[in-house]
Amino acid sequence: VAFCIFLVVKAYNNMKKKEEAAPAPAPPAPTKEEVLLGEIRDLLKK
Repeated sequence: VAFCIFLVVKAYNNMKKKEEAAPAPAPPAPTKEEVLLGEIRDLLKK
């Protein structure tokens, strides 16, 4: 019985590791508004 529980827990942990190993999706490209705000910020820094 203990061996069966061990196998179930081991399989569950392997599935969890695969989910964590999946790379996160790339962040979306900045919108036009964000680009313009960044340019304004850079101009104000000067």
